[in-house]
Formats: sequence, structure tokens, C-alpha cells
Amino acid sequence: MSGHAAWRAAQELQRQALSVGSVRKSALKYGKHIEISQIPPTATTADIRRTIDRTKLQGVKDVALVFNHFRPTGTALISLTRPEYLKNNLKMLGSASIASKLLKFEPRLLDDADTALPRSRGAKGREEAATRGAMKGNGAHAGITNGERTVTIWGFPGKTDVPAVEFILRSFDLARNKDGKASAYKVMLPEEEFSMYSRFIVTLANVSEAHHLVRQINMTHFEPETLGNRFILRARIVN
Repeated sequence: MSGHAAWRAAQELQRQALSVGSVRKSALKYGKHIEISQIPPTATTADIRRTIDRTKLQGVKDVALVFNHFRPTGTALISLTRPEYLKNNLKMLGSASIASKLLKFEPRLLDDADTALPRSRGAKGREEAATRGAMKGNGAHAGITNGERTVTIWGFPGKTDVPAVEFILRSFDLARNKDGKASAYKVMLPEEEFSMYSRFIVTLANVSEAHHLVRQINMTHFEPETLGNRFILRARIVN
């Protein structure tokens, strides 16, 4: 790299650093959200809330894990009622950790609408959203309500359908509508993605049953008698 090119690169890095610094300064002054990163893969919202309770944060309105296509991103958001609480809360969080893993905290300037729980679609609305691929599973709370009762299960063969999953889960107490239809839906892949596997979301009748399903299904094999160990199922609560 020539001397001039190196200088230009250094100037660009400095410009980017100043831009990032300016955004952070604005977030510290006006923001009402704290982003948590480096969260262990198995951590739940309850784990994060316990950490918050220990540090005695002020003005906490909501805590949400952040998802991408119903997959945890390793980040979460703390939403505050007022920006005045942000600076002091960051100090109080200090070197907080989960399962001995240090967490990282950053102020964020976000629109409240981007982090709020979505309106409840109802059973029919959720089914229609899943069918047309509108149930993306992105953002805070994965964009769904009843997250603490909803489980995402993946690792099924790509052509698996909802009736097959319902049959596999027949011993669990699934949430059902007034017509007895189970709250179980196949998650459609984004148009630009391809996978040999499929993912489903199911809502259970209560929180304890959701945890029970995860314990029983996670890391088990799909139809091992005929398919051997080709398909490993994984399950986790969307919360």
C-alpha cells in the first residue's frame, strides 16, 4: 500500500470512529435501550432478569432476547422508561455476568416500536402469517407474543409437515384453539436461503410444559429407527 493510500485508509478509519463515537454520545444522552452482547447460547430472559435484579437497575420496562429467524443472536435488549436512567444503569451493570461469562453493555438509540411486543395475532392470524412467510422470527422477542410458552424446534428433514410434527409431539400439552387445532407452524425460509432441514414453532399450554418439551426433545434424533443419526433435533424456548 502506498503512503497516500495508507493515509486515506487511516482517515477513513478515523472518520468511522468519529461517527461511531457520535452515535454512542447521542445514545447516552437520548437512548432508552441497553444492548447486551456475549450472552451464552443457552441463556434465557429469566437469566438476564436475575442479573438485572442483582444490580438493581432503575426504570426497566422490558427485557428481550434478540433473534434472527428464530435463532438466538447472542444479544438482548433492556428497554427503559426514561433516558435519564441509562447512564447510571450502565455503571451499575459494570462487569455483570451470566454463568461466569462476562457480558458487554452498550447504549442504543432505538425506536420503541422496534423493541415492543407485537400485537397478538390470534391463532388464525398466526397461521396465516406462517403460511405466507410473514412470521420471520426476527428482532426482540422474535417478533411474537407468548414467547415464554413458545418453543422453536429445528433439524427436521426439509419436507416434514405440521401433521408429522404434531404426531411426534402428541404426548405434550400443546395450546389449541376452540376448534382443537394445535398451535404448531412451519417456519418458512427467507427466499434467498436453502436448507435440507426445517424449523417449526409450537406453543404449549403453559410455561412448565414448554420447558418439559425442550428437555425431552432437544438433542434427540428424528426417526432413528429408519434414519439413524442423520437428523438431530434441537429445541429452545423463544423468550
